[in-house]
Amino acid sequence: MPDSGPPTLRDLLRHSGGLPCEPDRTVWSDPDSLYPSRDDLIERVSAAHMSYPAGTEFNYSNLGYALLGEVVSAVSGSE
Repeated sequence: MPDSGPPTLRDLLRHSGGLPCEPDRTVWSDPDSLYPSRDDLIERVSAAHMSYPAGTEFNYSNLGYALLGEVVSAVSGSE
């Protein structure tokens, strides 16, 4: 959304990051794509549209938690 800043880690943890549950309705619903690669996840989230401004509404998001997993991986050095 143009008037929304990027979601914070706190927004993602609270499922209020404005992200859709699924990036394109194929990740996690298709048994062959249950565990997308990091590059695939980044490509899909880059194409995702915000559902609402970050921090304003609750909306369960698998996508948000997948991104949080990538943050933990990067910060811990276990990429």
